[in-house]
Amino acid sequence: MKIKTDFVTNSSSTMFVVEFEEIRSRKEFEEYMRLRTGEYFRPFPNKMKLIKYTQQEDVDWITEATKRPHKFWGLSEEEFKVAESILDEGKIPVYIQIDRNNYERREGVETLIMDLGGRIRHTESD
Repeated sequence: MKIKTDFVTNSSSTMFVVEFEEIRSRKEFEEYMRLRTGEYFRPFPNKMKLIKYTQQEDVDWITEATKRPHKFWGLSEEEFKVAESILDEGKIPVYIQIDRNNYERREGVETLIMDLGGRIRHTESD
């Protein structure tokens, strides 16, 4: 379960966990599609950054030892597991969240992911 800790609106989001062979930056993504307020493009080059984002706080010694987040606020448990498996395969997971109220925008993001060599491994909507 995700808990929204910031300003909440009635808009809905679509979240993607995407696999890339190499690191992709937000800047590179935004050369093709500008993200709007409340939209995200976040790569995770290592497991500790993935855990920190998932639990929305720094990694303490217990979390570092167990290699598991103690809560799921930034990513759902399912999103975390998919991103973790991408890292285990030696690839780079990227979390992308967009406004889903615009179907053409979602379609554009999916096309851009493929054009950049990515593979969508998980999609979730709220």
